[in-house]
Amino acid sequence: MAFTSVVSTLGGLQNSLKRIYDPDYFELHQNYRAPFYQMIQQSKNHEADGEGAFWPFYLETPQNMGSPAEGGALPPVKSRTEVQARVRPIQFINSFQISFILAAVGTKRGSFSKTEIQRHMWESTTDVTKHMNRVMAGSHGSGRLCQVQDATVATASFVAKLPQGTLLIRPNMLLDVYTLDSGGVISSTGAATQIKVNSVVPATRTVNLATALTLSANEHVYVYPDYNNTSNGLLGLVDDGTFLTTIHNQSRSSFPGLKATVLDNGGVLRPQTEELLIDGASQTLQNSGQEIDCLLMNSGQIRQYLKNVIPQRRYNVNGKGVPAYQTGAREDDLQFLWGGKTCHIKRMEDISPRNIFGITTSLIRRFEVEKLDWYDHGGGQILAQGVGASGRTTTQEATIYSVTNIGNLQPNGHFVIRDLLDPQLCGDPAE
Repeated sequence: MAFTSVVSTLGGLQNSLKRIYDPDYFELHQNYRAPFYQMIQQSKNHEADGEGAFWPFYLETPQNMGSPAEGGALPPVKSRTEVQARVRPIQFINSFQISFILAAVGTKRGSFSKTEIQRHMWESTTDVTKHMNRVMAGSHGSGRLCQVQDATVATASFVAKLPQGTLLIRPNMLLDVYTLDSGGVISSTGAATQIKVNSVVPATRTVNLATALTLSANEHVYVYPDYNNTSNGLLGLVDDGTFLTTIHNQSRSSFPGLKATVLDNGGVLRPQTEELLIDGASQTLQNSGQEIDCLLMNSGQIRQYLKNVIPQRRYNVNGKGVPAYQTGAREDDLQFLWGGKTCHIKRMEDISPRNIFGITTSLIRRFEVEKLDWYDHGGGQILAQGVGASGRTTTQEATIYSVTNIGNLQPNGHFVIRDLLDPQLCGDPAE
């Protein structure tokens, strides 16, 4: 949406909005709706400068050592293997409009119709922070939310392919379908774009649309205008080249040190086991010297993990009374122990089903240029007159935005286990 230079003169309303919906409000929403982003540490040594943030991938040390004979020559001096990594910042944006009539109730004392504006603010901040988590935790970097399972002919719906299903799709989204995940073109007869989602049926993985489309199997679905224009995602950051052949501007095929440890099963599903988790952690340590400290998984894999590890519980009771036997486990304090190390377990609804990610949290960083906040149109003005196809409208439009991205400082310092049996294959359908 383009903005004109016309700004609101209703200072009372704007001051109220900025006072009530301040940075702490946005931070709270990110904590709740974008837990993956919030758990990642801010990079302090690699601030974005120019077209992005840069740092060196130290792939191999020089290895200038040996045991020469007495009086023998020293080993030859060699350089380390080093290539430059780059992360470009991207923007997450959400806008909403307030009619002139609603805006007119603003006064110099800051009184206004709180109910409607509160709903606008809740919806906008929920949508944008949830989308941050959706693409960062659930995609691989292209912004793809799902794939089409079967071909359709002039049909106003499609079935989303497993394992992603409709996990990342929400009603009212505007979707584009592309022929390829990278370098493709808009699919469907008539090059249809911005197709509105009418409803989602998670049980059948059906996406009902406002427009009939002719699609091919395995085509790729994105929110408009995210196609190859959004942030990096966990599926690509912790990968061996299956989802992302180039990471941070460097080729994984040219530099194997940029590949994470991947334990897949050739597409054949198998149960989650403690041995697999230990194997992933041990191989990561062997390959990179890094000790993973966090397991990320969806609710289906949490269910499998608890099924495997919850023992019978007995409590010692002193004095009179019946023992208060308790069952269950605290999901906010689940831990996996391997090799004498403690690894915290976190459940996130946007993590791809059938996968468990083991990460070294100090190596995944966020590169935040602008924290989520109001867009300033100049002079502290956060409202601008809306513009439609025929010109200005009788609305005031506000925008919240963040400029940021996430990156992996050492790609081989993590692992992912794929092709796991998943009893749920779903996330939180309410968001």
